[in-house]
Amino acid sequence: MHTPTPARGGARRRRASPARAGLSIVEVLLGLSVLAVAVLGTMGSIESSAILGESTREITQATLAAQRVVETLHGLPAEQVFREYNEHPADDAAGVGTAPGSGFAVDGLGLRDGDPDGVAGRILFPVDPRTPGILREDWVEAGFGMPMDLNADGRVDRADHARDYVLLPVRVIVEWSGVSGDRLVEIDATLATR
Repeated sequence: MHTPTPARGGARRRRASPARAGLSIVEVLLGLSVLAVAVLGTMGSIESSAILGESTREITQATLAAQRVVETLHGLPAEQVFREYNEHPADDAAGVGTAPGSGFAVDGLGLRDGDPDGVAGRILFPVDPRTPGILREDWVEAGFGMPMDLNADGRVDRADHARDYVLLPVRVIVEWSGVSGDRLVEIDATLATR
């Protein structure tokens, strides 16, 4: 009679289970979730980059427009600048409404809601808004460095110096509505007669 011999090591061996044939639905969903987060993050970065690029373009355009206006004003006889570019058309040298005035267009920039004059750029002088054609030395406005002796006679007075100034503070502003909301660029300068 033959007796069976026990397997080596005294224990019987079990058959190894076959390798898993695929992924479970949970694993597939988890993988898709990770992929979706990665894609959305990349898309968000691309969108942020595009907005930043457009915002930079707008600021550059506004700054260049303001600089061109300041250069134009510097190139004119200083004694004409106030009369030709203030907000008061009644003092225009060639007659009422003949001068360029204070507003100027800036191509490629959207206007702010409720913009009163339909242009993004403005030229401002240190004047009391209640009397726009009068340039007084005693007007207090720190942003313009006022009060200031505009006609260089050694004193600051209440007289109108629209025709005898030798120094003229000016502020050029560009305001627009862009991809990042309402924006503003401002350049201050002081013109001097030659």
